[in-house]
Amino acid sequence: MNKQRIFIVICFVLAFSAMTGWLLYSAYKSSTTQFMAGSPPLDIMNLAIPQTISLSSMRPPAVQLTDHMRFGGPEAAGTVILFGSYSCEECKKIEKSITDVVPKYGGKVRYVWRDLPDEKAKYDSEAALYAFCAGIQGKFWEVHDALMAEQRVTSLSFDYLTASLKMDRTQIATCMREQKFVDEIKTNADLARSDGVTTTPVFFIGTDAYASYLPPNDLDKKIKEFMGS
Repeated sequence: MNKQRIFIVICFVLAFSAMTGWLLYSAYKSSTTQFMAGSPPLDIMNLAIPQTISLSSMRPPAVQLTDHMRFGGPEAAGTVILFGSYSCEECKKIEKSITDVVPKYGGKVRYVWRDLPDEKAKYDSEAALYAFCAGIQGKFWEVHDALMAEQRVTSLSFDYLTASLKMDRTQIATCMREQKFVDEIKTNADLARSDGVTTTPVFFIGTDAYASYLPPNDLDKKIKEFMGS
């Protein structure tokens, strides 16, 4: 009889321990974020999530010292930012208006180019990287202008520009092979998409966003409105 009671007590203790363990595990599981290895949740990784945002609700990104600026530096009072790519024909028209107008402000307005490569265009991402690599030798804007002037960027464009602009061929090749600036270009593109800029062209005059061509006179008026003159 004593052995039977001991057996019953042991079974009860084991059952109670199992139940307690299951309840503790369930509570722990419900209070923690579960995810598969290699696929952590977006909030943990702080990844940029593409959004659909109306043009009127878009806000320009903060200007960084690493941005490619033209016609005005960090001290400029106003900013025009163009998100574009080297395969985007409309971007080329808009930039022509920008380069016609912004220099008239004598450094009070800066122009910032932000790459948003078209993943469907064969050499778009490579062109963005090539321009960044040229920037090591102080030739970003020369290369940028030349690529924007191309009707169609090809692999031959890079060899030609390296030679015609007398750049160090070995340095360019090393930079391209090591993909030195790929992370920076991708980060800027991801942040743009998280802010609603998912296609090109999109450009900002001050805090206002536009997605279509503005002739120089109209662009000038928009800048003056923003500058308060």
